[in-house]
This record gives sequence, C-alpha cells and structure tokens, in this order.
Amino acid sequence: MKTLIQITFLSLLFTNIAFAQKVAKEKKYDKVIFNELTQDNENMTIYAVDAVSTDSYFKFKLRIQNKTKDYLIIDFNKMKIVLNGSNEYKPSEKTLIIPPGEFGSRVVNFTGTEFRVTQLEIIMDGVKTASTNGKVYEAPNYNLPVSNNDFNTGPFRFLNKSTECKTDITLVKMEVTYTGTDMAVVQPIKIGLKMPVSGNVFANMISNKKAILLGPNESANFNMLWENIDVKQNGDMQKVKMEILFKDAFMETKTTDKSGTKFTLTINEKESK
Repeated sequence: MKTLIQITFLSLLFTNIAFAQKVAKEKKYDKVIFNELTQDNENMTIYAVDAVSTDSYFKFKLRIQNKTKDYLIIDFNKMKIVLNGSNEYKPSEKTLIIPPGEFGSRVVNFTGTEFRVTQLEIIMDGVKTASTNGKVYEAPNYNLPVSNNDFNTGPFRFLNKSTECKTDITLVKMEVTYTGTDMAVVQPIKIGLKMPVSGNVFANMISNKKAILLGPNESANFNMLWENIDVKQNGDMQKVKMEILFKDAFMETKTTDKSGTKFTLTINEKESK
C-alpha cells in the first residue's frame, strides 16, 4: 500500500512538472519585445531596434549604412515576413534611397493577425543598387525671364511650374519626368545660375541637397533657389537676363539586384509582457 502511494505521488509530481514546463513553453505575451540586432554584409550594415509586436501588428526601426560606392535602394513593398510556412506580410513604407557611404532609416510597420511570436525572420527582397557612373544628359541652358515652360533632353522631360524673380531672390520650381527604361538620378544641387553683368555662376542654394531617383515614367518636383546675391556686382535679378546652367544634374544609370538578405529578431523575455 505504501509503495502504491509513493508511485502515485511520484506520478503526480512528474505530471505537474511536465505540465508546468508545457505552460512555460507556450506562454503567451500581450506584447512581445525583441532584442536589438546588428548584421553586416558586403553591401550594407543593418541595425534593427525598437522592435515590438502584438497579435495585430509588428514594427521596428531599421537603420542601414550603405557600404557600396553606388546608391542603395530599399523598396519596402517587396520586403516580407513569412509565418506558418505560407502567410506573407509586407509593409508599405516609402522607398529608402541611401547615397554611397551614408546612413538611412525607416520605421517599418506590418499589420496582420499572428505576430505574437518569439522570433521573426525578415526577408529583404526589393534591394538594389544604382550606379553613380551613368550617362549624363546635359540640358540646354534655360533663360530667365522664361521663354518656354517645357523642354526635353534625352529621356528627360521638364515642365516649369512657377518662376519668381525679385531684386535679390530667384525661385524656380520644375517637374522632371524620366521616360527611359532604367533608372534616373536627378541632382538639383549641381544646377547653377549665371549672372550676365559679372559672369559669375552661383550654385543652387536649396536646403535639400539629396539626389532624386526615378524609375521608368516616374516624375518628381525640384526647386532652384538663389538669394542674397550682391545686386551692385551682379545685377538686379528682377531686371536682367539670367541663365540656368543644368550641367551634369541629370543622369541615366543601371541598377543591380541585391535582394535576398535575411535577418531574424528574437524575443527579449525580460522586457516582453
């Protein structure tokens, strides 16, 4: 009888231990916090931070350093997470373009119904590079005051949307459309303004110095600004004839696919709730 009681006690003890382990293993969190990650390859260094998920969403901050000599392009519409073997989820963030050697970041958001898991693998499809050594199309000099609102050069189409010329400031807003089949790089910061009195050429003074990348049949607006130029030496910008020099601001280039990088985020059990 005593032996039977001991066997029964041990059986119950092991059953309780196994049950406790199962409960711990299947523990559900209302909010999962993930460990930070740094991952390196020949094209980029990836930093994934502030990752959190619930049943209905998963988000994290992605910071990338471009290690190439070309522009690095991240198309988030092609990034994905695969859960339960076949369920794909994709974000819809704006494309990230990172110049050579520089950093870029985005907060990446996924929505769905099954993100409360202990690890997530992110597949970075939609990554490519655009060469900085493409074919330059030098647009003809553009006269101010304006004589024509639209003009073309190679696969580029231009439309003057507005022009403002005052004594000490000139602001021109244009739209450019790329009609080619590869990739276009537009660098407004390379555009200059030539003053007729002195012959001086002044660089575009816009604050946004980033390049614009365009795919086939895509358009973008860009501004050209010149201000606080010495009137006595260079002339009154409201009265004199000036020339916009586009120089090498418009380039067509090739892209190379760099998709396939994967990284896995794992749960931080201490921080998860």
